Amino acid sequence: MDNELKEMMIASGVEEKSSTPFIHRKCKKDKNDNRREGMIVIAAVNLGTRYSSFAYTFRDELDKVREPSVPCNVIYKQWTSGSDAGFFSHKTPTCLLLNPAGNFDSFGYPAEEKYCALMNDNVHNGWKFFKHFKTILLNEKNLSKDMMIPDDQNTMFKAIDVFAFSLKFIKDELRKDLQKTGYDIKESEIQWVITIPAILNHRSRQFIRVAAEQAGMTRNQLEFALESEAAAVYVKEFMAAKQKVKADEQVLVPFPAGTQFMVLDLGGRSDRLVIAAIDLGTTYSGYAYTFKHELERERSAKDMCKVLSNNWQSGSSAGLISHKTPTSLLLTKDGEFDSFGYKAEKNYMDLVNGNKHIGWRFYRKFKMLLHKNDVLNKNTTIKDDQGNSYLALEIFAHSIRFLKTELIQALHRENVQPIFVETDIQWVITIPAIWDPKSKDFMRVAAEEAGIERDRLEFALEPEAASVYVKEMLVTRTTTDNEAEIVPFEAGTQYMVLDLGGGTIDVVVKEVREDRTLRELHHAFGNGLGGESVNKRFIEYFENAFGIKLMTEFRTNNAYRGLWLDFETEIEKQKRNFASVGIEQLKLNISSKFLELFENSCGKSLSDHCTSIEHLSSRRDKLNMHKDLIVKLFQPSIDSIIQFMRDVFDKKHLVGVSDIIMVGGFSQCKLITDKVKETFRGLNIVIPHDADLAVLKGAVIYRHWPEVIYSRRAPFSLGARFNRIWLDGDDISKQFRNTDGEKMCMDYFSKFVTKDEEFASKDKATLEVYPICADTTVMPVEIFKSDEENPRYTTDPSCKSMGNPFNVDMSDLRGGMERKVHVTLTMGSTEIRVEGQQIPNGEVKKIQLNLLKD
Repeated sequence: MDNELKEMMIASGVEEKSSTPFIHRKCKKDKNDNRREGMIVIAAVNLGTRYSSFAYTFRDELDKVREPSVPCNVIYKQWTSGSDAGFFSHKTPTCLLLNPAGNFDSFGYPAEEKYCALMNDNVHNGWKFFKHFKTILLNEKNLSKDMMIPDDQNTMFKAIDVFAFSLKFIKDELRKDLQKTGYDIKESEIQWVITIPAILNHRSRQFIRVAAEQAGMTRNQLEFALESEAAAVYVKEFMAAKQKVKADEQVLVPFPAGTQFMVLDLGGRSDRLVIAAIDLGTTYSGYAYTFKHELERERSAKDMCKVLSNNWQSGSSAGLISHKTPTSLLLTKDGEFDSFGYKAEKNYMDLVNGNKHIGWRFYRKFKMLLHKNDVLNKNTTIKDDQGNSYLALEIFAHSIRFLKTELIQALHRENVQPIFVETDIQWVITIPAIWDPKSKDFMRVAAEEAGIERDRLEFALEPEAASVYVKEMLVTRTTTDNEAEIVPFEAGTQYMVLDLGGGTIDVVVKEVREDRTLRELHHAFGNGLGGESVNKRFIEYFENAFGIKLMTEFRTNNAYRGLWLDFETEIEKQKRNFASVGIEQLKLNISSKFLELFENSCGKSLSDHCTSIEHLSSRRDKLNMHKDLIVKLFQPSIDSIIQFMRDVFDKKHLVGVSDIIMVGGFSQCKLITDKVKETFRGLNIVIPHDADLAVLKGAVIYRHWPEVIYSRRAPFSLGARFNRIWLDGDDISKQFRNTDGEKMCMDYFSKFVTKDEEFASKDKATLEVYPICADTTVMPVEIFKSDEENPRYTTDPSCKSMGNPFNVDMSDLRGGMERKVHVTLTMGSTEIRVEGQQIPNGEVKKIQLNLLKD
């Protein structure tokens, strides 16, 4: 019997001895007993997020005088799945199936199995299937008896009825078990206990009570038990402490008086003490974290979760403080780590100024290597500041390792050292949503090399993480009792997130569901025209205005390297603050050495030279750029953003989008935000005050509650390359004959999923694979992606291989050519996960995709 079931008997403080029902004598009721003592049976119900069950005992069993080593007998249910395996478990899935009329059909394993059968026969439309619905009690701030939640087909149904049906099923099952004891136990003789998480607020507890009463549990027979307290009552009687009885003999006994102990109730969410997010950005990087108890504490709607981040201090004399540090890495001549961020920039400039930098390796803004790099592999290299190549994987690993180490040191400063070890951290790395699987795999390999184990790392898509964060922000106005206040998004709100980063622009559209989870209305898309693309256009403009030779000298000559870095930083800072209204010029600070370099190279002053260039002037140490010129340099990125948004709003199913949320460092650029506000005047435009941290903070919250993302949409079609029977109309160049002389078609794109198809979290797509020959023991499978909805062949121009083929086991040769294997992709996650199973009884084997060819 598992510990969760044992914990269910908190109300009586009893324990399990055997799962076999014993015949108990019927207790006589004393008129003077209080209500609880007058009950013959005490029954506990656990309606869990993922699994549910019950346990019970008889009152006379509780009243027995026992030795400490003899536990009370608690009876519990053994549930049997209907699968061929016919396995037993202590709990049954929290899944409810209602028929098209909205009446109860089944719960648990039978509900899962029947609904799957209905879907396989394509007769499931109208049936109502619910699972994991308990999460609304943890996250719904507007819980009420009239609240509606969606079923598997997104049809709304009263949440209170879903809970009542489920509780009634468990209650009826318990009554059936009681009847097997041979005694006629009346319902009025049962004391009910429902276990609940300690973090449930009073509104959620009241909701459960109303549902229980609707299920037939009367108010005076029902109590709640906090799950962690229930566990504490149970474990205090464990045989957990050693007691010496002889010189050479010890026995286990319950905890003695005075023992202090901690109970960790680890449910379906992350069981790590700390959730930490790393953002390795194109231009700037940082981290954020919070503690599990902070995520679980009860808060008001206006009180957001406390997520901590670092304040980085620049090495300049100005001593600037920022939420992030530059994505700059310095390695020694031997390729060993020296520094990262502001410190790396300062150390390298000190080396340059002392002419000691030769052989040192300095890297900046290298993340864009992972954007649509079709030849990315483990041996891909990056050039440093001096043009020398180095393994890209090592560059990323060094950078992630630094941020990881900094975060751990911050945790130690939080005085969690006595109970904190590194394995207590659940890591999340934020990535652009438009990255392909190969880039994600590269980042994962780099993280593993940096010391973050695979099972402690997940990815969070940047615009998605931001959408999780902003949905709970105070962003919309409402009026109650003639008083206006700002509240989070209401259920049904559709909003767009623009994640404007240094390297990429990501756009995604979400809808807030009744249970506060998020449904994806449009898959994330974007391009590489982030803030850094504007910086490059600035540099290209100056190369045209001042000459490539001069600008190359300024960038590469050791005497000016530090000044060049300052010049790039100045462009970054000034472009963010430039607004389209009220400002006629952007003023860049330039060094006196650049003025000298220009005069020595061109034979005239920079100010004289600028008089012949439209929209550009120079005076003393300032370079003045007219607004019209700035707008021209920004225009490609502005046009791209606006066109993306218009394309979304043109789609018929997205006419309800009411809000636009702008996050990311590039969203701090006023020229961009002004243009968005001007173009989409009828919509509510929100730019959080901590827009550059919205992704990091949202990633932390997302990892604590991954189910907050109810659904995603496929950004491309996925399929595998197979041979099939020849069909009329097939390309003649694809024809071949098999060993039996039959005409076959090669390179057929056998589709798992269609582009823009919606998937719920952890939904799966399966293909059937058949052997080439009767003695085939493994089948090689290669996965391809395509930007088209229905590609025909894997050789089509739109199709690209997603890495090395993998083998699927089919070593059971019984069945010959009729054998088949199911290859299954988990689609609702941030990464593609693959499993293979020979049908019908083969072992389900996880397959590690190797997307990075050596």
